[in-house]
Amino acid sequence: MIDPKNLNFPFYRPIKNELKRYIDYYYFFKSDDPAFNLSYISFPNINTAINIHRGVSFDINNSSIRIQESDNTDVRIFATEIRKEPLLIEWRGRLNKITIAFKPLGLCNFVRSGQPLTMKGQVQLFETWEDAPGYKAFCKDIYLKPSDKEKVDVIETFLLSIFQPSPEQQLLEKAIMLLTDETNQYSINDVAALSGLHVRTLIRLFNKNLGVPPVKFKQIARFRKSMENKLFADRLKKLTDLAYENNYYDQSYFIKVYTKLTGTRPKSFFDAVDKLGNDKLIFQFLKSAN
Repeated sequence: MIDPKNLNFPFYRPIKNELKRYIDYYYFFKSDDPAFNLSYISFPNINTAINIHRGVSFDINNSSIRIQESDNTDVRIFATEIRKEPLLIEWRGRLNKITIAFKPLGLCNFVRSGQPLTMKGQVQLFETWEDAPGYKAFCKDIYLKPSDKEKVDVIETFLLSIFQPSPEQQLLEKAIMLLTDETNQYSINDVAALSGLHVRTLIRLFNKNLGVPPVKFKQIARFRKSMENKLFADRLKKLTDLAYENNYYDQSYFIKVYTKLTGTRPKSFFDAVDKLGNDKLIFQFLKSAN
């Protein structure tokens, strides 16, 4: 069995100032072992992840993705949406993975105007960039660079070359800020009014650009924050404290939300998950492949 503590996931924040508004972080993973075998669960998140692989085959369904080494040398890119449920991820063989974690709405600025971003299922093959100028060079260069920091430079150069500001980003940024406000618990009506939008318009724009309605987005954002607080803030040891600190109005509701978003009750969840050095990479590693 692979010990998660022995895994290395180099993690970087965006370097170019122009991208810091849209990208949360990058991380990398590489295995040179043909017998490598790892299964883990990734939990709901408000980020949209773009995962880049080379030389792999894959199998995708609504709740899982299997990536395995292949003789095919093409670059494959997968997108994971703002997830509403746990996602089982399985890795097999020699892999070289690059992840771009976009902030909410971030990816909207790196697709052609009018291209839909909502996805069928939690994860899908992402082919949107394939007809962009410089895409083939990007796929080649990113795997030629010897260091992760040089790879980040290749990523950022390509992203800036396809950057097209989304007019709907500015419409929704304030709404996202209000929905994730930890001090004031705004209702959806309040968020719409303060954002200068009709409630139905707010819901439509969230579904179009983020794939979830505002209520669900708020629920996932609060879940991620409470999870990070429990795993990384020493002062929050008790689950009852965690529930009230993160504005769950009672313990039963807290348990209900965690059970829905993780598949298990909070105590069992926190006993099982692993944190990998920062407040972003939190997974549950499975002892054997499904």
